Amino acid sequence: MRHTFRSDFSARLYKFRQIALTIRNEASRQETGEQMGQADFLDEPPHSEHLTEYDRAHFATYLRLLDAEADAAHWAEAVRIIFGLDPEQQPDRAQHVHQTHLARAHWMTENGYRDLLRSAYH
Repeated sequence: MRHTFRSDFSARLYKFRQIALTIRNEASRQETGEQMGQADFLDEPPHSEHLTEYDRAHFATYLRLLDAEADAAHWAEAVRIIFGLDPEQQPDRAQHVHQTHLARAHWMTENGYRDLLRSAYH
């Protein structure tokens, strides 16, 4: 039984390290001034009751949106920095991208995290 616990713990630790590495890579990319390109995100995240591959790929983006909201950053500033969109050139699209991704980020904090936890045990 102890061996099983150690194996489960090792698997969870490995998955946690993968998530941490993804976040670190995203932070590094942002420090070097790289911005997300249009091909890197959809105007609206896929709707699903479960965690999607898109959610996994944009986990760091969701965290950045939540941080910006917590810091009371204006949505236009956040969308410019996080998505590389110019809200003055495309105000409707920029606001839609921001609103839908922020809503999905909130969904992750309320529901999506359960899928992350479940996947850590498998």
